[in-house]
Amino acid sequence: MKNTKLSIIIPCYNEEKTIIKILTKINKIKLDGIKKEIIVIDDCSNDSSLVLLQNNKRLYSKLITNEKNIGKGASLKKGIDCAKGDIIMVQDADLEYDPKEYKKMLDLLYSNDCDVVYGSRFYNKKYDKGNIINRIANKFFTYLFNKMYRNNLTDILTCYKLFRREIFDEIELIENRFCFDTEISIKLTKKNKRIFEVPISYYPRSKKEGKKIGLKDGVAITFLLIKNRY
Repeated sequence: MKNTKLSIIIPCYNEEKTIIKILTKINKIKLDGIKKEIIVIDDCSNDSSLVLLQNNKRLYSKLITNEKNIGKGASLKKGIDCAKGDIIMVQDADLEYDPKEYKKMLDLLYSNDCDVVYGSRFYNKKYDKGNIINRIANKFFTYLFNKMYRNNLTDILTCYKLFRREIFDEIELIENRFCFDTEISIKLTKKNKRIFEVPISYYPRSKKEGKKIGLKDGVAITFLLIKNRY
């Protein structure tokens, strides 16, 4: 892993309570032989997120500002397009996922010579935190995906996904909002890419605390699974 650059892509929309905290956590992580490139995309936040980012430039490598709200998927695509790293990591701007997990995901990527690593909230353990409806929905969509696309993943909607950079030369991503995770799992599977999973910690937040995915996103995910399969 020596002389490797890891590009960490962080879409941010109205995360004034957490964006500086997560960036600080990422900066504290030591990865031997790996240089971090941190790219933040502010998706036209209407709280203090952008001001906080502009006042804390030392915490990231590049800031992209969207003139209008275009969605998580579209923001991620912008970040990926300008990333210079050999490896791409997706990171949410909240505190649900812990950057301490980067190392074991990177270790798995290199030790198994796979294409992608997912940090799974369900792998080899019972995930019993957060809203029960969200947990059931996560398991349902993963089950549906596995049945329709003949895979055996445990958590397709996890934020934590680690990719070799060349993956994005082979896959065209279209979805602009929360369907990004489902779309990329579908297209990786169709390309016969090797996806490995590793268990991760998870600290879910509630709608009141800022969680944004909802019922309409669930409908969109279902439609996307059916459309791409049939």
